[in-house]
Amino acid sequence: MAKRLLIFFSITLLAIITGYAQTMDSDKEHLYFFNHSYIDLNTLQIIEVDDIVTSDFKTAGKFHARFEIPLWFRYAYQVVIYENTVFEIINDNEIKITDRDTDKESIINYEKANIKFDSSSVNNYLIATSHGVLHIRRVKDQYRYFISEYDKNGNELFSHSFEYTPVAEKEDSYHSYSYLDYFIHTDTHLVFTSYSSDYKKTCVIDLKAGTTTTYEFTINGVIRAEDENGIIGFIQIDDNTSDLRVIMLSGNTPIAKVSTHYYDTVETVLVDDVLYVTEYSKIDTGSTLRAFNLRTGEFVWKADVKQLHAEHSQYYNKVYLSLHENRLILEGIEAQGIYLQIFDIRTGKRLYVSDTF
Repeated sequence: MAKRLLIFFSITLLAIITGYAQTMDSDKEHLYFFNHSYIDLNTLQIIEVDDIVTSDFKTAGKFHARFEIPLWFRYAYQVVIYENTVFEIINDNEIKITDRDTDKESIINYEKANIKFDSSSVNNYLIATSHGVLHIRRVKDQYRYFISEYDKNGNELFSHSFEYTPVAEKEDSYHSYSYLDYFIHTDTHLVFTSYSSDYKKTCVIDLKAGTTTTYEFTINGVIRAEDENGIIGFIQIDDNTSDLRVIMLSGNTPIAKVSTHYYDTVETVLVDDVLYVTEYSKIDTGSTLRAFNLRTGEFVWKADVKQLHAEHSQYYNKVYLSLHENRLILEGIEAQGIYLQIFDIRTGKRLYVSDTF
């Protein structure tokens, strides 16, 4: 009887400890890493921790994929970590894989495929997702992207290629123009779009099926499903009027006519029927934050976003938009500096602003 009680209490204690550990781990998802410290999204206080936590809002939260987008103005990812395994591009055809637990190394080699890839870092890069590592490359002299996905052991889950450059014949000569570039990704989709007015196209790759859907238009943003695991629509900025246009995959939906000024990029968060939209330019300072009723197109509110007001000739700008409970999180990385601002989702009132202005 005593032995049974000891086993019972041991199992109970183990369950309590395990549950506590899981709770502590999940609790870290309210910690937002910014400027070498953490912001508690519940209290909006800066907190200090002994080390970089392994699971926080940006790495394990619902919006984690938004923070895995390569920052082209700084670097394209040549090294990524997936399930404690390091993937590193070492040359045009090889990736080194290192298990951080055992230090065991292995090589993925594509020389046997007789394919020559572009060695430029912006045309040969890695992206870690929740289910594998994407390797995105341009193939030399073939005007194609080649995309592979690997598991932690380097086993190929799928490979796929598609054209990124049309080749036209003019007066007995051939002309090509690269027009499709990486735009964004989620855990389930990879999106490329055109920045050319002559070739309007968007390609969406289903990362589970390895299939591609092509649309004959360009985009300035996407609308993700509320679980962040898919794309349910696109945002366009009209070339002539600068108005926002929503294209839902279930059918076109108009949005209120709102000028975007000089902005060219849009990030969104969708909650029920309300679409929260931040607009910015990749080569200029500033951003906005507004809310619209997606069903009616009615304007809900406009937030007072504090700006850096930078004077410049060469510039880069990247804005992240995410959500924690009833708070919208706006983080900007600009040539002039970085900032973090948090807003009430219901009113657009600013609740927090970093001291980095």
